[in-house]
Amino acid sequence: MQHNGDAGEAVKSGIPSDLTFDIYSGADRESVLDLMRAFYVEDGHDFIAEIAERGLIQLEQLDALAGLWVLRRRGETRGYICITYGFSLEVGGLDFFIDELFVVPDARGAGVGLRALDFAERESRARGAMRLVLEVERENQRARDLYLQRGYAAHGRHLMSKLLA
Repeated sequence: MQHNGDAGEAVKSGIPSDLTFDIYSGADRESVLDLMRAFYVEDGHDFIAEIAERGLIQLEQLDALAGLWVLRRRGETRGYICITYGFSLEVGGLDFFIDELFVVPDARGAGVGLRALDFAERESRARGAMRLVLEVERENQRARDLYLQRGYAAHGRHLMSKLLA
């Protein structure tokens, strides 16, 4: 299944209107793993193929917890976005998280990231989310500026995590 978004608005603003958001399926696994590898290397994170593949397999089975879409333009893969679904008492309901958003380097600066954010916000609202959260590397000023321009705010809190498995 594909989502195209608001093509009319996209054409007016110069943002690509032929970008589709294809719901991830197992047939996309290898191409998404390649994109994940590129993303992690670029961001300076370890890419462990077994963990990434396990995550994709779980996503195929537990799609009620997250959604992953492959971004394509004219049939060519341009990136992916993963949104996880959560809950927060603080916001009074559903609280979604853009777990990963990656646009291939040669598609950057052409509005693909903007369309992906628009898509994430529309999809999250349609599913009843009260808030959409994302994280960005401190050094990635280009992405930080984009998110700030789009109304995302930095918080004084620091996310912390602990691996359980």
